[in-house]
Amino acid sequence: MSATGKVSIAAVVIVAFVAGVLFTTAGANWFDAGDRVATESRAGDTRIEATNATTSVASLEDAFTQVSESVNPTVVQIRAERVQQRRVPNMFEGTPFEDFFNTPDGQEREYRAQGLGSGVIVQSDGYVITNNHVIEDADELQVVLADGTSYDGDVVGTDPASDLAVLKIDAEGLPEMSFGSVDDVRVGQWVLAFGSPFSLELSNTVTAGIVSAIGRTSQNLST
Repeated sequence: MSATGKVSIAAVVIVAFVAGVLFTTAGANWFDAGDRVATESRAGDTRIEATNATTSVASLEDAFTQVSESVNPTVVQIRAERVQQRRVPNMFEGTPFEDFFNTPDGQEREYRAQGLGSGVIVQSDGYVITNNHVIEDADELQVVLADGTSYDGDVVGTDPASDLAVLKIDAEGLPEMSFGSVDDVRVGQWVLAFGSPFSLELSNTVTAGIVSAIGRTSQNLST
């Protein structure tokens, strides 16, 4: 088929298509069938839904910010120091140089191991809750507030089964965390996790998630 023939056929197809569109539109107008023929526009609904979604996201972000500003002052960093005695092996034991370097086998040296953890102030007069593994076997405890103020911490009580411990610092008028009811917790609810466990310089951290399950208990509680 020649190029001219192809162009002619294409022109006929295009004209027929346009004519069909015009006929459908005109016919719909003549017979008052516009509502039955035309597709209803949902552009307005889409804009409303987008606006509502943006508003919801902004509200959620606002809620996260407000909770963070309220909770962060109650979150503390706990610095635990453990003093350990370690035996220094004699590198020349069993050799002619064993006594020459005056490093008798069995000599002990003192080492200090430091650990970091998080806690939360639950009473304004200085009571702090933390994890038991953070303070377990610690010889010295320092509780550092969000503003950088540091206090010596004393262990009031521990419960290894639930991995909880209570500390006391000598302070008054502190911001305190309020408690909710476990009966109000539902799977799928938003939750925020606060802490300060990573370094001496890093400030408090906030992480968002959802409640994935309820009713979970430690296996140790049944033994």
